[in-house]
Amino acid sequence: MEQIFNFTEHFPLPVFFLENETIIYSNQHFSFLIHEMEIFYQNSFPDLNDFLCEKNKNQLFNAIKDLKNKQLKKTEVFLEIKIPKSRQDFSFLISLSCFFLSGKEYIICTVQETVNEKKELLKMAEELFENSIEGIVITDAKGTILKVNPSFTSITGYHENEAVGKNPKILKSGRHPDEFYQFMWKSLTQKGEWKGEIWNKRKNGEQYLEFLTIKSLKNEEGKTLKYIAMLNDITHLRAFEKNMQRELFLAEQIQKNLLPSKEPIVKGAEISFFYKPMEDVGGDFFDFFETGDEIGIFISDVSGHGVPAAFITSMVKVLLTTAGDKIKNPVDICAYLNKELLNKVNENFLTVFYGVYHTLTRKMRYTKCAHPSPVIIRDKELIFLDHKASFMLGVFEKISFHEFEIQLKPNDKIIFYTDGLTEALNPDKEEFEDIFYRTIRKNSHLSIKKLIELIHYQLLLHCEKDIFEDDICIVGMDIKK
Repeated sequence: MEQIFNFTEHFPLPVFFLENETIIYSNQHFSFLIHEMEIFYQNSFPDLNDFLCEKNKNQLFNAIKDLKNKQLKKTEVFLEIKIPKSRQDFSFLISLSCFFLSGKEYIICTVQETVNEKKELLKMAEELFENSIEGIVITDAKGTILKVNPSFTSITGYHENEAVGKNPKILKSGRHPDEFYQFMWKSLTQKGEWKGEIWNKRKNGEQYLEFLTIKSLKNEEGKTLKYIAMLNDITHLRAFEKNMQRELFLAEQIQKNLLPSKEPIVKGAEISFFYKPMEDVGGDFFDFFETGDEIGIFISDVSGHGVPAAFITSMVKVLLTTAGDKIKNPVDICAYLNKELLNKVNENFLTVFYGVYHTLTRKMRYTKCAHPSPVIIRDKELIFLDHKASFMLGVFEKISFHEFEIQLKPNDKIIFYTDGLTEALNPDKEEFEDIFYRTIRKNSHLSIKKLIELIHYQLLLHCEKDIFEDDICIVGMDIKK
């Protein structure tokens, strides 16, 4: 008997044993249940009198008599228990089985279900149904409406007494062909659900767009008993999205107008570029400034993405355009940008490289502000324009800027870029940086335009997609003989 008792300790349901109408053992689950009922007992196990009134005991004992007299293997009894000291009533469905051991008869009682828990769940489900922001419709297997919630009324205009007994066809807008509904019901029949966007019609005749989810509720044999549909009015959402798309398109066109539309013609050099924002608009920016025998090459990267970053690039464009003679001096232009952007870009910042190339001497003066170092390809070797630490713009008020100079040579190629290029990840989370360096070293014989096209092609192969995690900007210059 001890082994049987021990086994029930691992049983997931409350269990107690009766001998001569007395509890001789109960498992921990039953003890927890009794404590939940706020019943406390003195002995090792609770007594039936601790939690059953005379009516309950008679119900239990009559069920035991039926079990014995009819020689049943198992029977069930439903008990509604009122506990005087408790704030709750408890309802149990108890399964009874009889067994003999060493000539003695025992009754094993298993609490199959605490019905009050089910009542709580039903109460919660009813509250969710009534308070859901989604419209909910319940129909029978033929599609006749049985119940709707208040949100359904708010969306469609039909009150419950107007909808119950009707078919959801009362919402039909006439905008969809018969094939649309045939596919819907085919999906419900085969998969048990359908979801998608559908045009429906309110009670007042106004058409609206809703996102609809329909699920079938089936019995154990797989027969459909009811359908439950949840609907959201997305008319305003779609209108908002269309308006946003128009605004983004406008922003994209504005940013395109901020960027150079074609390569500048430079004496003794060839320039090419590639630009691809992560979203419709981005925070990478580049521009060219021709002043006599010099050309300024400006490239920058605003932290963040999308519209906020693009807005800052438009500020940079305006500042550069109105910089006057400062545009001729890398240090002056960086100091000017930092001063004007300070406290105006919130938590954003700007990295910059600005170089001024003299077409006659082939010398380039430049200043770098926390920007990736441009790379010179010379005789298949890479030279990085990397110097001591520098600071991003728009963050610190008092920072110093340094100007450097390099003598470029015929056949040199120089690549300017933003970190979105070298930090682009493939599916294995490997960066593009090493491939980028190998590509430009190995293919330095190509024209600057072809070389940038090859970099882009290798980037696509690396990432295995044409949508990147950051803006990409590449500017290249080829020094001619």
